[in-house]
Amino acid sequence: MDGSYGSRQNPIAKCAVAAMRKGYKIFAVQHGGWCAASATAYKTFDKYGKYKACQSDGEGGPWANQVYVIKDFETLGCYRDTGNRAIQPLEGKDSLLDGSHGSRKYPIVKCAVAAMRNGYSVFALQNGGWCAASAIAVKTYDKYGKSGSCRFDGEGGPWANQVYLADC
Repeated sequence: MDGSYGSRQNPIAKCAVAAMRKGYKIFAVQHGGWCAASATAYKTFDKYGKYKACQSDGEGGPWANQVYVIKDFETLGCYRDTGNRAIQPLEGKDSLLDGSHGSRKYPIVKCAVAAMRNGYSVFALQNGGWCAASAIAVKTYDKYGKSGSCRFDGEGGPWANQVYLADC
């Protein structure tokens, strides 16, 4: 995680990505950006009971954890795309989608988190990590039919969307 937790940008999303990378389903943010997650958090997150000190920004409070549960996502398959996009891009619309999509670390996890925090249940990756999602993607992702051009890394292919459904 980058920098001091008190000045960290997007601490909830960054903590979610860190937890997902390690395979953890529960994480917590405390006091404006401090991140905690573990394999046993599902057993211990409520150890001290509910506490009302969490702020409305979702980033916890002093000695108060805002606890999050990460939902699963499954692949719907590989589908063709064109310049008239089947799913609208999230690139440039979410700060979690940093740098060039081709060299982005953890592109599937980052695209999933960006989609879910925008309330989208269907998201796609194309050509090594380019991210797309929208409110209507569930109706449009297959408008050009199936494709065989997705690579085996789950990050799509040239003009081919690897489409996922998030359990939101």
